[in-house]
Amino acid sequence: MSPGKAKKMAVIAGSCAPGTAAQIKHMITLGHHGIAIDTEKLIDDVQTETYQLSLIQEAQKAMEANRVPVFYSALGPEDPVIEQTRESLKKRGWDDRDVGQRLALAMGIFALKLLESTGRMRLVVAGGDTSGYVARALGINALEICCPIAPGAPLCLAHSKDARFDGMEISLKGGQNGNEKYLESILEGKLLN
Repeated sequence: MSPGKAKKMAVIAGSCAPGTAAQIKHMITLGHHGIAIDTEKLIDDVQTETYQLSLIQEAQKAMEANRVPVFYSALGPEDPVIEQTRESLKKRGWDDRDVGQRLALAMGIFALKLLESTGRMRLVVAGGDTSGYVARALGINALEICCPIAPGAPLCLAHSKDARFDGMEISLKGGQNGNEKYLESILEGKLLN
């Protein structure tokens, strides 16, 4: 049974998988709003609060224009931002594991702030680590399949100890899951071929 088209939706992609990049690019070609995250600002203790506020304001403008804000940290494994971020953060003494965990944690916090500011909506999170940190930030302790969009990446109803997010529609997916139209399918609430 299809839950129907989302009235409001956002995408937060911490994955650099080629499949996620194709999904993001597809949404942008449909007229939705791609927002490249400055990963260094997002995980910088001094800049993160102001930077997250600017991202939320950009998301609100997109939603007011009936467009889905699609946040992403990289567009595929060859995106030069990946190496630039690594090199910059190595200068601070962080290794790749530190960078990945800090980025996923920051994206979890950002997801929480986005929902607190813009209200409940259908949410797609791409990337295994990012999905885990977003689920923790939202207090999600169980998922109930609502619509089987792709193997391993259905649209679900969240069960959360936080009443604001209990029953919210969410997809937590690994970067490689879903075809090019995956994000569009989640928006429409039904599988598109």
